[in-house]
Parts: sequence; C-alpha cells; structure tokens
Amino acid sequence: MSRFHELPSSATDSVMYGLSAILKARKGKEQILEKALRDIVEHVARYEAGTIEYYVGRDLSDPTVFTTYERYINREAMDAHNSSAECAAFYETINPILDGDVILVEAEELVAKQVAKLERSQG
Repeated sequence: MSRFHELPSSATDSVMYGLSAILKARKGKEQILEKALRDIVEHVARYEAGTIEYYVGRDLSDPTVFTTYERYINREAMDAHNSSAECAAFYETINPILDGDVILVEAEELVAKQVAKLERSQG
C-alpha cells in the first residue's frame, strides 16, 4: 500500500533532512568513484543509525555522472555523517578523479511518498 506522508512543518517537530549530490568522474575513472560510493554506503549501513536511507545512482546517458540521495533523522545526524572520518576519506579518494566540483544540496524535507520494498518489486 502506497502512502503519501506530510512531514511536520512546525519547528518543534522532528523534521527529516536530506542531502543530494551530483558527482562527475573524469572519463576512465568511473570505477574508482563507483567503488568509493559503494564503500561509503557500506559504512553508513553498518555504523550510522541516524542515516535513514542512502541511495546512489548512475546517469543513464553519461556513465561518468553519479547521484546520491541521503536521508537523515535530523540535522545532527547529517552533520555527523558529513564531518566523519569516513566522509573525509571518501573525498580524499575521489577528489583527484573528479571532473569538476561536487554539487551538494542540503534540504529539509517537506513531503515524502514512501512505497514498501515488496510493493516496488512487484512493479
């Protein structure tokens, strides 16, 4: 069953935070960037309880372009992730192979549609 969720708008309520990133690898360096992204997701899954979801995608028309969408329970969880040693090591790995700056958008979620994983797999 799909549900449309209105997230709290009051400053006193709990609000989810999101971070979207667009990263472009230099041609021929896509595998390095993909591995670094997979590694950071693995770390997040094991050690960051405040990170609710962390998605990585690859552009269908340009295999050098990757996107992330990250969801955090609150601002503190997002800040903890961004200031972690693992995040610093991630950027140390990818900075030499990037083609341009990483585009980051930090956001306070306003609305969300969530679909159960089973429902998504059924089409």
